[in-house]
Amino acid sequence: MQSLDGLAAEPKSVMRLPSCCLSRDPSCYWLDSGHGERRIQPQIAPKMTWRDHIHSDPEILGGRPVARGTRLTVDFILGLLSEGWSPDQVLGNYPQLTPEALRAVFAFASETLRDETFFSVDLGAV
Repeated sequence: MQSLDGLAAEPKSVMRLPSCCLSRDPSCYWLDSGHGERRIQPQIAPKMTWRDHIHSDPEILGGRPVARGTRLTVDFILGLLSEGWSPDQVLGNYPQLTPEALRAVFAFASETLRDETFFSVDLGAV
C-alpha cells in the first residue's frame, strides 16, 4: 500500500471512517502506520476504460488509434511524453485532449502490450 506522499508504507490497520464523521469523504480510509501518524488514503480510482476515450476509424489517419474527438494518435502522445514533455505540457498545448484521455492513452498502451507475444531472437545464430 502507498502513502499519500508516494512512499511505500505498510499500515498496521485500515478501518472505515465512522459514519458520524460527516466532514470526511466516506470513500476514504484512515491509515495507521504504527508510528503515531494517521492519514486519510482515498480509494483507488476505478479501472480506466480506455475505449471511452480512444478509438480507431479507417477514415481518420488510416485507422490509427486516436484520442476521441481529435486527430492526436496514441503513438504521437506517447512520443511527446517519452521526449520529456510533462502531462501538464501536453494538456496545455493540446487543449482538446482531456486528462482522462491522456490517462486512457496509458491504459490503451498497457492493454495492447499485455496482449502481445514477444520472442527473443539471437541474431548471431542466423
